[in-house]
Amino acid sequence: MGNSSLCYFRIESAKNRIEGKVEENILKKDFVFNNKYIIEYKDKTLFISNNDNYIEDFFSIGNTENNCINITSIIGKNGAGKTVTMALLNEFVYSNRYIDIDAIIVFMINNKFVIIAPKGLIDNVNKEGINAEYKIYYYKDKEINKVEEMHQVIDKLREIYKEIYKEITTIYFSNVVSIRNTLISSTDDSKNYFNISLDSDLQLSFKRNSIVMNEYWINDKYIDTRFDGRHYQMIANHRSEKNIKFIVEGKNSFDIPIIEMKLNIYNNDRTNIINPPLRDKVRIYDEFREEERKGRIVVTPTKSEQKIYELLTKEFKQKETLIIKGEEKAQKELALNIINLAIIDKYFNELYSKLNNYNIIKLINERIEEKVGENFTDYKEGFKLIQDLLGKISETTLTEIYVKVIGVDNKRVIASAATEQCIEFIQDINKRYIKIFEEIEEIFNNPNIEIGTAKTIYSSDNRQYYNYEPFIIIKEEAYEQLYKVISNANELTELFYFKYKGLSSGQQALLDMYSEFYYIKEKIKTNSILVLIDEPELYFHPEWQRRLITILIDYFNRYFPNKKVQIIFTSNSPYTLSDLPKDNVIMLGKNDNNINTFASNIHTLLKEKYFMNSTMGELARTKIQKLVNDINENIDNPQRITEMKQITDMIGEELLKNKIKEMMNDLNDQNK
Repeated sequence: MGNSSLCYFRIESAKNRIEGKVEENILKKDFVFNNKYIIEYKDKTLFISNNDNYIEDFFSIGNTENNCINITSIIGKNGAGKTVTMALLNEFVYSNRYIDIDAIIVFMINNKFVIIAPKGLIDNVNKEGINAEYKIYYYKDKEINKVEEMHQVIDKLREIYKEIYKEITTIYFSNVVSIRNTLISSTDDSKNYFNISLDSDLQLSFKRNSIVMNEYWINDKYIDTRFDGRHYQMIANHRSEKNIKFIVEGKNSFDIPIIEMKLNIYNNDRTNIINPPLRDKVRIYDEFREEERKGRIVVTPTKSEQKIYELLTKEFKQKETLIIKGEEKAQKELALNIINLAIIDKYFNELYSKLNNYNIIKLINERIEEKVGENFTDYKEGFKLIQDLLGKISETTLTEIYVKVIGVDNKRVIASAATEQCIEFIQDINKRYIKIFEEIEEIFNNPNIEIGTAKTIYSSDNRQYYNYEPFIIIKEEAYEQLYKVISNANELTELFYFKYKGLSSGQQALLDMYSEFYYIKEKIKTNSILVLIDEPELYFHPEWQRRLITILIDYFNRYFPNKKVQIIFTSNSPYTLSDLPKDNVIMLGKNDNNINTFASNIHTLLKEKYFMNSTMGELARTKIQKLVNDINENIDNPQRITEMKQITDMIGEELLKNKIKEMMNDLNDQNK
């Protein structure tokens, strides 16, 4: 199997898709991504020739096998069109829905150029000195005006791309959490396309906004908001399983001495469980103030649920008393008590919010009151009784309830679908939470895991309150078990937030990137990989930005040893350019690229107006400009002259400081 890569991309026209300065920077521009070739488009002819400056295995390091066959950077200021270009690349490779765009894209597939373009754009291909064959696929031959014509073109494109999907796996990665990543398509294994950006991962895994079983709601249609807005910590935690997998299997290459788990009580910023009244801990429908409840249905907790929380609180008080007496074992037992409360609280929160149908909840409550009641003395026993009861509610009973509340003609069909979903959901939630209890028990029995509670005191309403926050400290010897535990019960990554001892924000960003690629490693079946990365240097210290190219090469050499990797990344930083030949740099916003970037002094690159208008801070530049202007105007205000001398003494650039001192001396002589 040969090496395959993306060679070239050009957008000739894009109706209503690209506008303004971005249009100037992207349209009719030759994007060459494999610098083995020089590829240009002119007068309906595609010219392909060998690049005399190309060096085979240029990106190899030392004696390691060359994995990175090519690395290209798309550079531009904010708003230049880097992300739009990356989005369009993804769209061409993945969705093939570029009916309103006339573009040329060229792949090298097993020593053959595969050229995709609309009919009429390319009349001739000129391959000067190149023996490789080529084949042109035309994806449309006229303006598309009808829906059926559009679908015909899409079907044709899918057939064209099958040859490419067999040879190249495409991976898109971004650490950015923002709306811009909605431009990028989602993972599709059938196309060997993986979007491992954080936004896509969350959307795919957690955003299920349309749930048949709760479309006929109590207060508001249920939408899973666990990963919106202020729940940023939970967004970060979603990557914890992947982080820990890489830490374990990557032999802890970040040298993390301990991992700390801290409880993050679900849907509540506080970790205090003692003082909030019971109604604040259960039933999301009880969160409305009295004046907001008009016209809403409020469902109160069953006696069984209240009994569970009362038993938990009672046990908590007992452990608290033992801690005050100095019994160390009680610290660990109290931590378990608090964690169990969080698990049960999370269970009821998820159960009722996703059911979200008054009649279904009413039925469940009546059955719980009748069959369970308060006839138990242990909270785990009561919780298990409720779970068992939920699992026994019949399909017929649920269907009849859904039929009553669905006011459409095909209510029986919809009711049947809702019932099936409801039963599946109850079975799933019961199974998941039983597993959570089992995995927590395993953690508590491991001698390499330290467990306890941190006690703090706070005041409110002239009273003192105690807050006990459980913590779990995992030593390196227990990392493997930790990964096994959270793999078996990934709800733990929502219940806890994970702190990796000694990691900076830059190291965390690098760990996230490493972990995401590593997590899909086994799914990659092709010999060649196209890696698209949006601003990988985000959160990196300038020294890491300077080393980014070697960081990427080293990573793919080590963890993808049998793959040929082509990397295309966007960047705002000049620090990476010193490692790239100018043929591997695509600059947006400039008509040409005559800068010899490779081994160039980074300060010189910074001075290029392409990056910065000045290498001096704007406030400093403004003050020095004013100072020079005042000198040139022969200012004679003594107070201002004193201030000017003070500013001159502050200047760190010696050459500039000395020049201004000379000018100040001349000014003094004139004033005398």
